[in-house]
Amino acid sequence: MNVAIIDSGLSELENDLFVNHIQGITIEKNGTNFFYSTDYSDNWGHGTIVTNILSKHITSKINLFIINIFKDTLSVDVELLVEALEYCNTVKCDLIQISLGTLYHDKKLYQIIKKLTDNGTI
Repeated sequence: MNVAIIDSGLSELENDLFVNHIQGITIEKNGTNFFYSTDYSDNWGHGTIVTNILSKHITSKINLFIINIFKDTLSVDVELLVEALEYCNTVKCDLIQISLGTLYHDKKLYQIIKKLTDNGTI
């Protein structure tokens, strides 16, 4: 099972008993361009907490995808979230965990979420 956590990254995983593989990226946006890096370290701590809570409740082997979209701030452009979800679709995630909210309806966000759920992603 492929599990993605879209949050502020990961610094340390406390329980890796059921984790086959950990892969991570940071996605940043500059103007209209997106930049990917393999450094997914957590500057805020929230992603690490969420990942460790999730890892304590896993009972089968998973591949874990950490997607950091909160590198310098705890607010995010909706286009960055859409890009992260597109990445999840590319790597065929079965489960996506997101701990954030939006203040308005966004057509692109709706479309990628619909595409993921239509393909069986939770």
